[in-house]
Amino acid sequence: MCNSAKQSTSISDEFIQPYFETVLSHSAGELKEKISRSETFLDALASFTRDPRVLRDQLIAVLLAGRDTTAATLFFCIFELSRNPKVVAKLRDEIHNRLGVGAKAQKPSYTDLKEMKYLNAMLHETMRLYPVVPFKVRYSLRDTTLPRGGGVDGLAPVGVRANSRIFYSTMLMQRDPDLYDGPGSENYFEPGDALPVGGKGKVEDPVLHFEVTLSPGSELNCVFLKEGEEAAHSAATTGVA
Repeated sequence: MCNSAKQSTSISDEFIQPYFETVLSHSAGELKEKISRSETFLDALASFTRDPRVLRDQLIAVLLAGRDTTAATLFFCIFELSRNPKVVAKLRDEIHNRLGVGAKAQKPSYTDLKEMKYLNAMLHETMRLYPVVPFKVRYSLRDTTLPRGGGVDGLAPVGVRANSRIFYSTMLMQRDPDLYDGPGSENYFEPGDALPVGGKGKVEDPVLHFEVTLSPGSELNCVFLKEGEEAAHSAATTGVA
């Protein structure tokens, strides 16, 4: 690690150390009683682990994931809106119909943001084209087999030895020309494809119906997955609206 990175890490550690000392000074019983009255994210983390390093890593992860990922999604969303006036028109109509126009427009509530289907579909379409984590890596814990990917036609199984690194790209998967229109098509950015169908909350294209997955190695990587997802969703939709 370079000196500047070490210095920055040291500064952040010194800043948050008193908070760790305070929360870890409580016994498990005291912490449980405190959480029942008024819960903070750090209190909840401390109920899962007493390791100061894990607490620090989780707080830093939340800081970066809650800020940079939302900002990146908004950036690419606005970029695509600038190139797709038809999408802007549909989005504007939905916002006007739900919230009103001009001085009479109301402040969007969380319910409003969830109910604006086209707005949410637009964010899903943005994340399809520009996933905030475009490449991922996994390690095989034991000898195993992938169901397909081998052979001349790519349909044969593939053997994977233990401790092998497996790289894959969510960005390339979600831009597969066999499933989606390419960059030259007018439907390259098409939020309508991500709209729920049949009133069941499922999207027409099964590839778009993906779940948020936890990172490997720790159940603490997303202790409050639902709450974090809702917070990021609110920030992104509010920013666009």
